[in-house]
Amino acid sequence: MPLYTVLQPPIRPGDAAPDPMGTLLVKEGFSWPALVIPELWLIFRRMWLVFLLYLGATLLVIMIDGEIGGPLPGVFLALAHLLFALEGNGLRRWTLERRGYAVVGVVQGDRLA
Repeated sequence: MPLYTVLQPPIRPGDAAPDPMGTLLVKEGFSWPALVIPELWLIFRRMWLVFLLYLGATLLVIMIDGEIGGPLPGVFLALAHLLFALEGNGLRRWTLERRGYAVVGVVQGDRLA
């Protein structure tokens, strides 16, 4: 059964409590969309800072590939994508916490059918 981190949105001015409809569940562990289409996944999740860092690192590897050549930069890029897929949901939690979301807890449950 997968684990999810529960994040509550920040309290808006004039409200007594956070909006319960704004509560987010972020899956723990591997993210397939972050492996297959990382750029689109970052844009869809609105992770702008991580997106810019990702683009910078990718461009750096491409520039190094032009200088060095061979299979090493390609292998490095493939391993970096794998690492990004492993840490993608953690980066999403970090981004949400920077926006003021509070970690409420961790829940375990079945996936929706």
